[in-house]
Amino acid sequence: MLSPYLCLESWRKMNRRIGNQINSLQHPIQTPSHFSSQHGYTIIEIITVLVLISALAAVIVPNLYDSYVSIARGSAVKQVARDLQYAEEYALAKRDTVWVEFNVPGNSYRIYGGNTTAEKALIEGTRGEHDFIVQLGVGEYVHAELTSAHFDGSPNFIIDHFGIPILNDNGRVVLNLTDTISVAAGIGTVTLQ
Repeated sequence: MLSPYLCLESWRKMNRRIGNQINSLQHPIQTPSHFSSQHGYTIIEIITVLVLISALAAVIVPNLYDSYVSIARGSAVKQVARDLQYAEEYALAKRDTVWVEFNVPGNSYRIYGGNTTAEKALIEGTRGEHDFIVQLGVGEYVHAELTSAHFDGSPNFIIDHFGIPILNDNGRVVLNLTDTISVAAGIGTVTLQ
């Protein structure tokens, strides 16, 4: 049989262990000192930063898009002017008659070569295209719209084998309602206005 002293002593040890476990639950776990200072952002600070970034984006993004559209339109106008100059240079270099035909409803233009109407065929494009057909409003010309083309009452004009447009008056092409390309009668100078 167990002595009452051993029973009492066992009971005290068990009581201490339970007491220690209860005390450990009442006191939070202590963290090392290098973790004691809190370094972080509150939810309010994070939301404030997100609101500021959103406000800036709302102002900046539309302006960036408008700038992109403006640059794309300007680039398209310059490319049309370069194509007209190319047509003049092609006529002179090949000693060939060149026809430049604008299709305003179709928002496109084509450049043909050939000494007579019967020999007329599309010339090779400036960027390695097989035929010189430019469709505005798509691809790199997505923001370009052919508004009008006037060359002595016609949307088309002819360049002789000396590279000079056969025009009585200056011709012009208007893109995007406001961008004008002029072709000088008699000398063929192409200018942007």
